[in-house]
Amino acid sequence: MKKIRVFFRLLLIMLWISIASCEKSEPELPLADQLIGEYVVNSYTINNATLNLPATSNTGITVTAKITCKKVSDEIATFIFVLNQTKSGITTSNNSTLDAVELKKTNSGIVEGYYKGLKEISWQNNKLTLILTDPDPAKAITILATKSN
Repeated sequence: MKKIRVFFRLLLIMLWISIASCEKSEPELPLADQLIGEYVVNSYTINNATLNLPATSNTGITVTAKITCKKVSDEIATFIFVLNQTKSGITTSNNSTLDAVELKKTNSGIVEGYYKGLKEISWQNNKLTLILTDPDPAKAITILATKSN
């Protein structure tokens, strides 16, 4: 009977050790490391009009866009929005940069980015929303993008 009790105690200790070792999780990457990379823009909205990208106008201009996120520190990143217009093989680009965006994670797991005190970035599951604000709300641009592999 003593052997059975000792056996069950040992079994219980081994079970407890295996459960305790499974509870350890990998540390989460710093926020900037989670976001860095290149994103392909799916669409942008200005003044309640949405344009899905890539798009080609009736004059033959093809519009594409990307966003590049670069790490400055663990909780600071820079976002560069590049809008490309191509016609007859010639591409022109326009850039907008948000430097020193402060990153914070919400309780729901969404990463938000603040630029000069305004929320300009929202990120979750490799999907990025970038808001380029303007004093005239009709000129604000909302950009939706997906992280490239």
